[in-house]
Amino acid sequence: MKKSTRCLALTSILSLFALTQAAAQEEDFIPIQISFTPMLAVPFGYGDVGLELGLIGALTRDVQGAAASGVFTISRSIHGLQANGVYGLATGHVEGLQTSGVFSLAAGNVEGAQMAGVFDIAGGRVDGAQLAGVFNVGGDVDGAQLAGVFNISGNYRGPIQAAGVFNVAADLRGSQIAGVANQAADLRGVQVASIVNIADSVRGTQIGLVNIAGRMEGIQIGLVNIAGNGIGGAGLLYDPESEYGWLFWQSGTPYLFTRLAAARPAYDAWDNPSGLVTQASLGSRTYLGPRYARSSWLEIELGADWYLGPAAKSLHDDIASIHSTGPATCPGSDPAVSAAFARATSLLPAQPWPSLSLSLGIPVFWRLEALVGFRSDVDLSSWPAMPEAFRRGMDSGPLSLFGENFHVYSKWFFGFRI
Repeated sequence: MKKSTRCLALTSILSLFALTQAAAQEEDFIPIQISFTPMLAVPFGYGDVGLELGLIGALTRDVQGAAASGVFTISRSIHGLQANGVYGLATGHVEGLQTSGVFSLAAGNVEGAQMAGVFDIAGGRVDGAQLAGVFNVGGDVDGAQLAGVFNISGNYRGPIQAAGVFNVAADLRGSQIAGVANQAADLRGVQVASIVNIADSVRGTQIGLVNIAGRMEGIQIGLVNIAGNGIGGAGLLYDPESEYGWLFWQSGTPYLFTRLAAARPAYDAWDNPSGLVTQASLGSRTYLGPRYARSSWLEIELGADWYLGPAAKSLHDDIASIHSTGPATCPGSDPAVSAAFARATSLLPAQPWPSLSLSLGIPVFWRLEALVGFRSDVDLSSWPAMPEAFRRGMDSGPLSLFGENFHVYSKWFFGFRI
């Protein structure tokens, strides 16, 4: 009984291979093929396959179903699935899924997805997704590109191009998110990076430490924002009430700009940093006439101010004392310098105080602009962070809001920007 069963099974397998061999010869289509290495297969032949199983590697024409190999599969085009332990190659297009342990390559278009442990490359258009552990490269991409290190594409249309380090695209409609940098020619959407975003033209938003755009129609949120059609520059302000002089740098667009500033009392000697104040603020500009006519404008800014005087004075005096006894070295190798930095750090303010300013800008000539405005410093009772010099000007008296008691000190200033 067992012998007859084995004979029947063997006869069935041989009959199946005979039928597939006949089909391969007659129609150049092989329903099922098992390959040990390319061109060493049962049934023997090269043609379109329905199911290809390769122990080491397989060489097929078009895959119309599925092809899987322990190491690699080389096919002309894929209509279905190509799965490989190491790499997969399609010399034509892919309609379905091409996945490999190391890399997947498609010379033509991909309509579906490429997935690989290291990288994916598509020579043509990608309609779907590319997902890789290291990088993806595609022609025009309509879908998603997700990689551990970087993505490169031509024109990008999709929800997200995300990478651990950087993304590069030509015209981009969607979002770029990177751990370090994004670059696009024409952006309609969002760029988010921890370091820098760069685009020739932007209609949307850039969020990063540094944002650069040739032309910006939207919002840049970052420490440094540069746009070819943006606003900004360096300037000086003076507040007669507190007798503080401010040096600032402004960058961004009229919709939203950032300003970084540092101030010190005008009456202090240059080597006395005891009154040092720094500020970071966000603001928006409204033109009082056509912008192209160099109209005057109004700016409103909300700032956060830090009184660094005690910390700066402590560090200055300690370093001067160390220099008087010998040359100082870096903090890591000189215990005295390390102790000086530790003392200064302990004197840093725990929180800033808020400020609000309204300024009028008047173009003078070239890039020179005259500035005049009012500044209000909010002295919170629970945040005693403001130096005494800023408790001058018009005092609002004691106020309370949401359970917080505070005073508002308003004063006027003037200056210029270039």
